[in-house]
Amino acid sequence: MALKNDLNAQYKSDLINYNGATDGQAYILLGETVLKDTPVRIYYYDASSTATADGENVVTAIGMGVGRFIKAPLQEFNPNLGAVAYSNDYNDLSNKPTISGQVNADWNSTSGASEILNKPTLKRQETYSGTTNSSGVYTVTFGTSYSVVPNIQASIINQSSTDQFLRISAISTTGFTINVFERVPTTLLGISLLPGSVANVNGAEVNILVTEV
Repeated sequence: MALKNDLNAQYKSDLINYNGATDGQAYILLGETVLKDTPVRIYYYDASSTATADGENVVTAIGMGVGRFIKAPLQEFNPNLGAVAYSNDYNDLSNKPTISGQVNADWNSTSGASEILNKPTLKRQETYSGTTNSSGVYTVTFGTSYSVVPNIQASIINQSSTDQFLRISAISTTGFTINVFERVPTTLLGISLLPGSVANVNGAEVNILVTEV
């Protein structure tokens, strides 16, 4: 049975009440109660059908008095469309991509889904802490040398006297030395005067921050 388009009906009522149907001809239904509120559907008129009408797949041809309007799958009219065009189901797609599971970002990753792009360039930083020896000296040797002499910030913690101070010396790309001193006032006629002499401080606690330049 060859189907031939005979009518574009806006609403299902237009189709049901149509009285000029020809056996085997197709009818395009554009809407239900409001134009474009449902997908386009195609029915064909079967003059001899007595199938039970369900209002959707089989519709009574009231206008004709006999026969039924039978809903036809759209792929019968466009066989080039894939199954997903009719089902709207992701599982009907062909050549679906393989979607991998969630991957945590990794700062050290250099490729793949875990790689963090456009990472800022962070300056190398190290901290050191310790106490001075009997000569008032605390020496630091870097585990890895710097390409240029780094910036060094140091402080004395738990100072026993406000007259204590430190000096950073022998700074290089491989390390440096901290010297901690204490000002010792000179006594003149029973009066303590500063500045006086300077003494090394044994056991002074120091904190140090080293930052790449």
